[in-house]
Amino acid sequence: MLQDAPMKLSELTGLIRETLNNKFARESYWVLADISDHKFNPQKKFHYFEMVEKGESGNMVTRIQASAWGEGGKSVEVFEKETGQKFTTGIYVLARVRVEYHVLYGLKLSLLELDTRFTLGELEKKKQETIKRLMAECPDYIKMVGDRIVTRNQGHVLKLVLQRIAVVSSKQSAGYQDFVHTLRSNPYGYRFHIDAYHTQVQGEANAGEVLKQLISVFHSGKPYDVVVIIRGGGAETDFLIFNDFNLSRAVAKFPIPIITGIGHLKDQSIADLMAHTETKTPTKSAEFIITHNKYFEDKVLELQNNILIRAQQMFSTRQRLLTSLNSIVVNKTRDYLQRYMQDMAKLNRVVTQTSMQIIHTRKNEMVSLSGRVISPAKLMIGRRGHELEQVIANLGTFRAMFLKRQQGFLDHHKIMIRMASPEQTLQRGFAIVKMKDRIIADASKISRGDEIVVVMHKTEITSIVKEKKETDGSANNI
Repeated sequence: MLQDAPMKLSELTGLIRETLNNKFARESYWVLADISDHKFNPQKKFHYFEMVEKGESGNMVTRIQASAWGEGGKSVEVFEKETGQKFTTGIYVLARVRVEYHVLYGLKLSLLELDTRFTLGELEKKKQETIKRLMAECPDYIKMVGDRIVTRNQGHVLKLVLQRIAVVSSKQSAGYQDFVHTLRSNPYGYRFHIDAYHTQVQGEANAGEVLKQLISVFHSGKPYDVVVIIRGGGAETDFLIFNDFNLSRAVAKFPIPIITGIGHLKDQSIADLMAHTETKTPTKSAEFIITHNKYFEDKVLELQNNILIRAQQMFSTRQRLLTSLNSIVVNKTRDYLQRYMQDMAKLNRVVTQTSMQIIHTRKNEMVSLSGRVISPAKLMIGRRGHELEQVIANLGTFRAMFLKRQQGFLDHHKIMIRMASPEQTLQRGFAIVKMKDRIIADASKISRGDEIVVVMHKTEITSIVKEKKETDGSANNI
């Protein structure tokens, strides 16, 4: 027999609710718990989940149903915005809750507030633990130098020009579109070859997919200049994928320089720390590549300008030297001709004086002889007079021939000097070979494929050397 009259179940549950409300209705409590079985109704903005406590061995200690809506739902939004951590299954939180009991849904906790500082500390703690683990397990390519982390990827030297680019990004990412658009619409006309390796770059669970794409880049065998990992758009909570241990380790030792542009303006991911170059957004990544190439172009233009200036200086120096040499040749020639003419005039005077002296001597001899010999004298005088006339005639002829021959020598030297000038040399069919604005006299300095300039009379011909053949240097080869 029952001692007391039975009651309805609703009466019992009502009694439980009244008792719990009397105890907990005006109280709230800060509790530490893991979030499990999280579900979200976006229309009502209701969060449904369990709060659980696990022991050191991972066994379940206790669990209770919980929900967040209204004030609690707004707290979840603030939590996700400030921490960059999505409120979902698997996170560990410090939450202020109220105990509630409903006659239909039973006992549960209503979330009122989340302590973002606690979660930020936990996330930073987890991040630092991952960094320590990376340095402990990968000392060959991840080291701490001073107050910064140095990785093997950071040690790669960027090529002077970046053109072949592998991009790891989501196919639907607005950041990927911004990156490609910025590169292809650059104001300098640079052209790029871009290969996309599409994957999800949001959510911690997709870190392995990003890693697979990096491996695909490595196994492609293509000579990429740089790999760019970008994430545009999406929630701040998706940033945590780039704190994954395996992904960060792969970035640190990747054999191609990696640029990150994952769109997180407030903090650095571990992948950022491991990569060669960190930029804040996909657009900034593209601008970095363009700026890098522009720096090389500026250096080339600066070098070109320096070469032109140096060439002009050298040309001016050589021109002055040639002018000086020309002046010396002209002056020396004039001096030589003047001395030669003086010698010729002196010789002419000597010849004339000598001739006069000979004539005078012979005349005196004839007068003396005519005084001693009368009869034979006339005959002898006639004969000697004839001989004298021949001598005089020969002297005049010889003098004219001598002067003419000496004048011929002078004319020959003038012609030789004129023919030795560069202008006459070019007019006779010879040419000057120049390469890189320098005159080349040694054929060994010219190779097949070199560009040369052939300077002829009033003409310069630019050629590409197709064949080079050695000869013995004789005139038969001309």
